[in-house]
Amino acid sequence: MHYELKKKGYALLKWSEKYFKTDMIYVARGGFWLFFGQIATFGTSFVLTWAFANFATKEVFGAYKYILSLTAILAVPVLSGMNTALLRAVASGKEGVLIPVLKTKLKWGLLSIVGSFGLAIYYFLQGNKELALGLAIAALFIPLVNSFSLWEQFLSGKKEFKRQNIYKAIVNLANMAVLMLPILLKSNLFVILSTYFISWTFLHALFFILTYKKYRPKQEYDAKTMCFGKHLSLMSIIGMVDSQLDKIVLWHFLGADQVAVFSIALVLPATLGGVLKIINSLAMPKLSEAKIADLKRTIPKKTFYLFILVLPIVVGYILFAPLLFKIFFPKYIEAVIYTQVAALTLLFFPRALFGTALTAKAQTKALYMNTIILSPLYIVSLLLLVPAFGIMGAVLAILALEIGTFILQAIYFKKMK
Repeated sequence: MHYELKKKGYALLKWSEKYFKTDMIYVARGGFWLFFGQIATFGTSFVLTWAFANFATKEVFGAYKYILSLTAILAVPVLSGMNTALLRAVASGKEGVLIPVLKTKLKWGLLSIVGSFGLAIYYFLQGNKELALGLAIAALFIPLVNSFSLWEQFLSGKKEFKRQNIYKAIVNLANMAVLMLPILLKSNLFVILSTYFISWTFLHALFFILTYKKYRPKQEYDAKTMCFGKHLSLMSIIGMVDSQLDKIVLWHFLGADQVAVFSIALVLPATLGGVLKIINSLAMPKLSEAKIADLKRTIPKKTFYLFILVLPIVVGYILFAPLLFKIFFPKYIEAVIYTQVAALTLLFFPRALFGTALTAKAQTKALYMNTIILSPLYIVSLLLLVPAFGIMGAVLAILALEIGTFILQAIYFKKMK
């Protein structure tokens, strides 16, 4: 019986390939485990957000999110683009670049330590000891967390989606379990941040070691991968600032409590976007192997299919958001209107296939132009809209950025050679 069902399922997937123009067997096998990993991420993120929303003050939660935003920017020297370059290299059979990439990230990460301590000293001199202590603890762990997490891209490049997402689920569940304790005990910000960084670093280091021992890739230095990774990292600087600037601007104009409201408003749309990003993870290894002519022929259709998939999800979320917030975030009912508008950004998610194709084919110039054009516009939008419209201004700036990204990536994808 089980065999017959499996056989029929296989036949159905093969039949559907003529419509989706995609290896549906690959999607089903990899997609299940990526979905499993993303659900684990969603579940743990949701539980932690619920705990913060119901047991911590808005000021503590807002300060926590603010410091995480600062540390994300301070992590820029750790060369985040190396992660994508590693995935691309491993997908092409160059597994040996893992250790050279790790060493490079750790070396450059020393700059993150200096920057974090420098900012901690600044806040200490300004009289904000809470933020100073938070940044001081972050300084010790930023390079380690951002380097040892390379096991995820390594396993993704090898298409080991099952192992990758089982590991990922364990990391997220363990981190959630550890972090819940200080939140429920209503501990201060320093205790919460210390717990977060120590737990996160230990877990990523553990699974990096397990991954390395499992595959033991023979060390090799690939100049092309290292160069491309540095280019991607350079491009990501402005993008990294962009992704965190909203909370920083809100903090300085409106205070910690409004950062908390904004963060709650974005958590569910961001989580839905994270689930949809499974498609990116599946696509990167395949797109790296495909010819540009084939990509130009198939990706526009797949983008349209993605839009059809996303549309009812967005409509459903907008309709049910008031009920969800009443049940799970009763202290943040004011965030409902913001989360409904933020959900509109998901309508432009299908453009991710264009961006993934540009990255997979190392279209460095197009990726640079995308960053150079959009980032200044987004920064200006935030600085103009947040003082005028508060949280709604930040949400509208994000929506405008998504629209602009969709248009530019579509244009550069069409020009790709």
